[in-house]
Amino acid sequence: MTNTYSTAGTSTLTIPAGNRSATFTVVGAGGASTSKTAGGAAASIQGTLALAGTTATTLTIVVGAGGNTSGVGGAGYGSGGSSTTALVTGDVGRGGGGGSAILNGTTVLVAAGGGGGAGASSASGYTVVVGPGGNAATSATTATTATLTSDSSTYTALGGSASSGTTGGAGGAVGTGTVTTRYPGNAGGNNGTGTNNGGNGGAGAYIAHTTNDGTANMASGGGGGGYAGGGSGAGAQASAAAANGAYALFAGAGAGGGNFTAASVTNVTTSTATNTAVGSAAGSTGSVTITY
Repeated sequence: MTNTYSTAGTSTLTIPAGNRSATFTVVGAGGASTSKTAGGAAASIQGTLALAGTTATTLTIVVGAGGNTSGVGGAGYGSGGSSTTALVTGDVGRGGGGGSAILNGTTVLVAAGGGGGAGASSASGYTVVVGPGGNAATSATTATTATLTSDSSTYTALGGSASSGTTGGAGGAVGTGTVTTRYPGNAGGNNGTGTNNGGNGGAGAYIAHTTNDGTANMASGGGGGGYAGGGSGAGAQASAAAANGAYALFAGAGAGGGNFTAASVTNVTTSTATNTAVGSAAGSTGSVTITY
């Protein structure tokens, strides 16, 4: 019997007595992308569960939802971190993907982290390169960098850090270069503090826009949810002294959420899932497949 769950949410599966093992594939949800930058990819974990055999086993299945282009993180075993939802214009930071998991009662057996949300920028007079969302359990190591074309000054706002074990990842560092204002990222949640007792991704850092040129405020990419949540990216605002009034708002990406397999789980392999978010799009929904 093969049972596949591909709709975000929580389900139960009862495996009848007489079965001593089951194989599985658990895939977290992807982080949302912007029109310029990819969202992070989730983890895909395969392996074998040991079952009691003499009695039926009831499992709880959690399928993570992809991060949203509006900045809302996807729910799951540990929800993805949300960027701010107060923005009405601009290419804002994106929400992280939720984790997916298999639990026996309240005991988690497998958790696959979601991808981090993409960073974002809004600039005039700067060349801006925005880092992609971090893959699950991988830090969003590419900084978001703004380069002032008139004097080649360089400013950065870093992506969030990946979680470690039960501890959520740190928020992105404020970065380098002298800018008007800096905004550190937010840490991801520890295991047990988030949705379905996972760890939520860090919420995006809000970047206030204070110059009078009509552009929107912004926020950084949210971290992915999972066993523990990934940290969100940092943000910064730069305003040039140049007569042309150049400005830049730029935001780092979120890190991917953490993964976990219980000691009783065998034959484990972990790989990077495919995130189908292309252009400005929500992250891929997670999935869980169990065969017994």
